[in-house]
Amino acid sequence: PWTQLILDHPELTQSDLNLSAQARSALSLTWLALALVEVGFWWPQARLAALASLAASLAVSWRYLAWLARMRGFGFALACVPLHLLYQVYSGVAAIVGVARYGMRRMTGH
Repeated sequence: PWTQLILDHPELTQSDLNLSAQARSALSLTWLALALVEVGFWWPQARLAALASLAASLAVSWRYLAWLARMRGFGFALACVPLHLLYQVYSGVAAIVGVARYGMRRMTGH
């Protein structure tokens, strides 16, 4: 539903919630890291690039992670990092599915 709202009314959602440039950058960098991990099976140097991409994704998300550290401590923020990265992956999948469903609805008129 969120993706459909964005596609139906892009003027209303340019910087809401997870649509900021920072959030989109973090998501893109996380997905790039996943792709580089895959490439790393054939080209080992890509693994270093995957780590750099993950580090960049976390650097882009530093405000959120710093907020977690202020609220619950550094250990809590550190424990949240894998969940935050999982959220980035899930958000990318959800966006892809949402765009596909939107396209299907437009093509079928439903």
